[in-house]
Amino acid sequence: MNKGSRMIYASKFWFSFLLLNIITLASNFAESSCPLVPADRVKVKWNPGHFIMLDHKNIHTKFPVFLKDYHDTPAVQGIQTTYFWSDLEPRFDEYDFKSIDEQIAKLATTGKKLAIILGYKFQVSSTQSSLPAYILNQSNELINGESIAPYFIQGKQGGGIYNKGHHANFGHSGTLARFKKLLDVLSARYDQNPVVASISFTETAIGTEIGAGKRYSAISEELFVKGYMMMQAHAGCVFKSTPLFQNLNFPRRALPAFIENMKTFGIGLGGPDVFVDSMKRANNGLGFFGLGKTINKYPGVYHYYPSASQVIPIGQQVHRENLHYFTAEDFQSGPAKSHTLTSEQAIDGVYEFSKRYLMPNYLFWQVYGRDAASLKKRLKSEYGMPLETSCPAIYGGKCVVK
Repeated sequence: MNKGSRMIYASKFWFSFLLLNIITLASNFAESSCPLVPADRVKVKWNPGHFIMLDHKNIHTKFPVFLKDYHDTPAVQGIQTTYFWSDLEPRFDEYDFKSIDEQIAKLATTGKKLAIILGYKFQVSSTQSSLPAYILNQSNELINGESIAPYFIQGKQGGGIYNKGHHANFGHSGTLARFKKLLDVLSARYDQNPVVASISFTETAIGTEIGAGKRYSAISEELFVKGYMMMQAHAGCVFKSTPLFQNLNFPRRALPAFIENMKTFGIGLGGPDVFVDSMKRANNGLGFFGLGKTINKYPGVYHYYPSASQVIPIGQQVHRENLHYFTAEDFQSGPAKSHTLTSEQAIDGVYEFSKRYLMPNYLFWQVYGRDAASLKKRLKSEYGMPLETSCPAIYGGKCVVK
């Protein structure tokens, strides 16, 4: 065996060992934690349908527009918006839920619902992280000879605020413990609130060191995935009535373990993107057999939707880029390669792709301008872009429309 072959073999062995380690951990959760099996569930708020994503920065001006457009549209269940950890806990153990409570009060009289994204990745502004300052100021932990930081540096140069910032590292025990405390407080306050339709967790893609080209280590990734699954397990235990969604995309080699853990603890499957053509092109990261820059033997996240459908809820996000490009690679390439579809064709294509391959119960749409007008036309039509409405098995038939 030559040197190159030995290196490839060693790499495959290491990642096989990593995957086995993670899967073993996931099975241990089921024995040591408190997964809510269907018999243990209380009534689950169930509001399948379409939600319109509103930017948290201008939600006060966009909300009246939303009500004007959709107050009489049954297909639209409500809005989705992001609440950043740094806003919800501006100082250690001091919580501020005014922004959430304001939206709940506005929606309570309309029959529409609030879907929450918990933001612990990217920047809130050019000066504010999505993570509380005390999280950023935590010391690194030394684990198995590796210095583990409380966050990863996320993003790429020139990508804008939302492509840069800090990603909470749940592989750091301090970060994990504090986020679990946030979940405890949120569940006590909102789990039984009928206006709060769902809570989504930010995408699992880790990110890289800005500018330096430095990647996280294999040990850091393993700890991150383990810690992330511990966070999911805790969330699945404390939220007994509110559907939870994990926006899942990477790392691909950890996806089987993530999916099994989510099924165990009743975390719904979601994604931050749905591109219309991702299943048709070999060279994409989300499709069935996406070819990645690091590992090309593990299928993309779309591969796991069929086995998850009807077992756990499916709640997919559609970002505006998804309507302008065939694949993520088309969007990320330089220069970007947008398609020539009309707005109506793009919306129909994303919807048909989602309905056929992802089988969502919830679709969260981020649309502007002509896309917003085209989506409104589709949702108000007699056809109404219907989604899957049956109660997932994890809820044991206890879904209640509230």
